[in-house]
Amino acid sequence: MLVLQSNYMVFASEPKMKGGERLKEIIMEQENGSISGSSIERLVDVEQVESEQRAILDNHKVMEIVGTKERKSNRVGYVDYYGGSYINEEGKLVVQLCDATKIQQQSIEEAAGDTVIFEEVENSYESLTSEIEKSSALLTELEEQNVAGELSGDLKKLADSMVGMCTNVKENINTVYMTDISEEMQTAYMKYFGDSHVMFEQSEQAETTAVTIAPGAKIGVNDVYLSLGTRMEYDRNNGNTVRGFITAGHGTKAYGDLVYFVKANGTYVEIGKVIKRQFSGSVDMSFVQMTNSNYDVSRYTKYINASGATGESYKMCTTCAYADKPSIGQTIYKSGATTYLTSSQIASTNYTVTYSKEGVTLTNMILSTTRFCDFGDSGSSVFTKEHGSVFETIGVMSGKGDNCSFISNIQVADNKWENTQGLPLFQY
Repeated sequence: MLVLQSNYMVFASEPKMKGGERLKEIIMEQENGSISGSSIERLVDVEQVESEQRAILDNHKVMEIVGTKERKSNRVGYVDYYGGSYINEEGKLVVQLCDATKIQQQSIEEAAGDTVIFEEVENSYESLTSEIEKSSALLTELEEQNVAGELSGDLKKLADSMVGMCTNVKENINTVYMTDISEEMQTAYMKYFGDSHVMFEQSEQAETTAVTIAPGAKIGVNDVYLSLGTRMEYDRNNGNTVRGFITAGHGTKAYGDLVYFVKANGTYVEIGKVIKRQFSGSVDMSFVQMTNSNYDVSRYTKYINASGATGESYKMCTTCAYADKPSIGQTIYKSGATTYLTSSQIASTNYTVTYSKEGVTLTNMILSTTRFCDFGDSGSSVFTKEHGSVFETIGVMSGKGDNCSFISNIQVADNKWENTQGLPLFQY
């Protein structure tokens, strides 16, 4: 039986250079054939991962104290004295407090341990995220009107300039990304959105990373090629469980789309079909059911060295659904068909991005601190290490900006696709 590896290789970077910092150099080395087998770098820093794992577990304990759930809407909220939390460069958990009492601070310290670092901040996380939710809804409406040709004047300029927005936890403020951050555009933003707790950052327009099919692609759907994502099970409403993998929703068009494995010689082999697909709201994801018994998806993320030999592999967890409650500052890894294995960190978990070319605005995306993908990496597995020696899926690669990447959160997709049996997606 041939095995489809769910992830691919990285040709490594120089010491202390990871993810998006080396992306262009990696691509150039691939194109001119100057990569040597000795240049492979292990992206997993053992000490850093161990420190992060402790911080992640501590952060989960903090969430038990500061998180609340509204009964009617089922929305997760936060207590007023909580300003946010993130993992710093040393792998330590930093918890921000907003006018917290000594008793409130002590309750967090008792739960998370004495290694937690406290920061006093001005804005509560609840106020910032609530504002992002409102602004994201307005941005979605604005972009829909722009696509329909209903805007003019400053609103048209604003819509054309908007790239995205998110809560910037480390700065304790909301960040708005625009191609034009002139005083005129900032004034137009304030007038339309009314959010005063924002900082503006200049950015290029966001792009999805699917590309036209070419020889050497890993999977092809319709007229684009994507990367094959994590092996998953999907529980359907009728109670049947099917096996396959996840990939990007924007690269597929509809239920029933046939999916092909693209061999190195350019020939195509049908391996499955799309049985769930979404590229709207807060999800950019498709589930592909494997239908060719001669092929299967590996649960190991593998990469290959310059001589073509299979290198080290990372084992994905089979006893857990996926990584939940991603933390700001947490290290994440991506293994795609174009740039292979790269790493970055989580900058935000509530990023709203506008893909102007497709006319689609997506909310609740994960934003990375660096760009660690390129065209052809759409749908690739994005994963993190949380438990022991195994890795857990955090989502699939969706798109890129000039210095960041956007990831569709698998937990959000799972909640949106919830069926009568509960949450439908599981690693196996």
